[in-house]
Amino acid sequence: MPQSSIARYADVVVRHGRLVLSVAVAVLAAGIVYGLLARPVYRSTLLLHVDARDGGGRGAEVGVRSATEAAMESIGSRTLLGAVVDELHLETVDEPDGARHVSREQAIDDLHHALRVIEKGNGTGILQLTLDGEDPGRLAATLDAIAAACVRQDLERRRAEAARAVALLESGLSTRDEALRVVGEAVIDRIRVLDAASRPVSPVAPRRAVTAAAAALLGLALGAALALAWHPFVRVDEPGAIERATGVSVYAAVPFSVRQEQGAGCAERAGGASPILASVCPEDVAVEALRALRTGLLVELLDAPSRVVAVSTPAAGEGTSFVTVNVAHLLGELGRRVVVVDAELRRGHLHRSYGLEPGPGLAEVVGGQAGLAEVLRETASPNVRFLPAGTVPSDAPDLLASERFAAVLDELSRAADVVIVVTPPLAAGAGATIAARHAGLGLLVIRGGEHRLREVVAAVRRFSASGVRVHGIVMNAVGLRPDIERQDV
Repeated sequence: MPQSSIARYADVVVRHGRLVLSVAVAVLAAGIVYGLLARPVYRSTLLLHVDARDGGGRGAEVGVRSATEAAMESIGSRTLLGAVVDELHLETVDEPDGARHVSREQAIDDLHHALRVIEKGNGTGILQLTLDGEDPGRLAATLDAIAAACVRQDLERRRAEAARAVALLESGLSTRDEALRVVGEAVIDRIRVLDAASRPVSPVAPRRAVTAAAAALLGLALGAALALAWHPFVRVDEPGAIERATGVSVYAAVPFSVRQEQGAGCAERAGGASPILASVCPEDVAVEALRALRTGLLVELLDAPSRVVAVSTPAAGEGTSFVTVNVAHLLGELGRRVVVVDAELRRGHLHRSYGLEPGPGLAEVVGGQAGLAEVLRETASPNVRFLPAGTVPSDAPDLLASERFAAVLDELSRAADVVIVVTPPLAAGAGATIAARHAGLGLLVIRGGEHRLREVVAAVRRFSASGVRVHGIVMNAVGLRPDIERQDV
């Protein structure tokens, strides 16, 4: 995995540190509670030695192996385990709220699954029997009973083999040497207890320290996984997170302005235009951020292929009008000749920000019904003129894609230092990408804390898929209080 990806994932986990820590603490608490409440589990072990004598050499190794395998099969057989269940009455299971009775077959199955038999070392003939359970006394007794039953079963088998050999000798069906060989074979496999089962004192589970450590690690892992899974659905207002996810620089993070909100509210009640914040409150923190954006635009335009700046947005209501009119005002204060173009032909409303009435505009110029000089309007901002959207056309995307629209922008670029084109929102269709193709610089305005990260990434990718580069992102209304109604601030 590339180091940059690891760093990005680590950053996501750190940014959601509270979530990760909460999950880790919850899982750790659950682990501690489990360790305190879980019934202790004990473990008892027993060692058996399986001896096979056949004269040594390679045959001895084979004999030990076959005898060991036979002993392991015998220990795990239902016949032997059934005898132990009957002897110790293992059908009765002791529990905190009283005895519980199970069937004989169930008791045999439970014992078969709980018993583990392994050979310690290859070809040693030493078998280790292990049994876990909640009753230490019963564990030791059960293992001793299994070992006794195994030894007894082996002894009975050897006696039967010896009796068969003697019977063959008496009946004359075998020679004395043959009979002695058969009797000798009958006593090859011998099983004896090396280490009897002892009553365990300390439980093997739960290990509270290990359980707590494992719970903490598991909690951190789950918390990190949840943070990574949840991150694309979190509404972001941090420029660094957006830059890392999109690969596009955040040119400005414009704070939410209470004065702008108050001015917009007063203007709406009075039926007039909202005052341009950069004009009436030049010391506002939002205006300071917009000044930084103005400086960044002027620097970027030095190397841009044209003087046209496209201002786009994922959806309506992100604040493109606020950003556009204020940046245009600040550019005009520096003596730059600015033309603001409302290319949102179907629902253009930028004229309201300048306190102008709707009228002929871009649609008429592109359609050939009017000239630029007839529809360009002066604004209250110094050195700033405005080209409204005009009458709503039926073929808005076609007008924006026409050569005439490109020619209009070229003509405006020759007469102005900066042309700011406000495109339709991406959610409204292809108009945004069509209009932005003619720009030398593309900006994407988003409302801080309003979008999920994946939505911002999708918007940038949609522009890229249409051959349009987003040069910078402007975050508007950063820190907007949730109790304030959403406006085009």
